[in-house]
Amino acid sequence: MVLAVVPLLYTCHVSKAQKENPYGVLTAISQKFNLKYPVLDSLIPLHSSDMTNDNSSGLTKGEEREFGNAVRQARGFRLNSDSLREWKFLPALPILKVFETFDSFGSALVEKQKPFYVISNPIFLRHGKAIVNVNLIGSYGYTYILEWKNGKWVILTEIYNWMS
Repeated sequence: MVLAVVPLLYTCHVSKAQKENPYGVLTAISQKFNLKYPVLDSLIPLHSSDMTNDNSSGLTKGEEREFGNAVRQARGFRLNSDSLREWKFLPALPILKVFETFDSFGSALVEKQKPFYVISNPIFLRHGKAIVNVNLIGSYGYTYILEWKNGKWVILTEIYNWMS
C-alpha cells in the first residue's frame, strides 16, 4: 500500500511545482510584450492595489478573497537568466532602491534606463489560476489572469493599468 501512495504523492507534488513555477507564466505572457526592452532581473511582490476593483477580472468572490490573502504573503523572486535566454535583463536592486526613495538622482537613473519592464511574482490560486502584473516603465501596464490548461498557462484576462 505504501508503495502505491509514494508515486501518487510524488506526481501530485511535481504537478503542483510545474503549475506554480513562475517561468511558465512568464513564457505565456512574454508573447504580449516587446522583448527589445529589458526586464528587471527580479520579480517584485504583487500588491492588491495592482488589481482593479471594477469586477473586470473575471475572478469569483472566493478567488478574490484567496488573492487578497496571498498578496499579504507575497514575496519577490530572483530570475535565472538561463531560463529566459531571449530576454534582456537590468539589475533590479538599484531600480528598486530608487522606487523606495524617489529623488532627483533616482529620477535621472530611471529616465536613463526606461523603457523597461517591472513584473510581479505571480500569485497562484488553488484552482489553477495565476495573476501577474506587468508594467512597462515609461508607458503602460497590464494585469494578467491566466489559467492552467492542458499542461500550460493560458491568458484568460488582460486588464489595462493606467500609468503616469
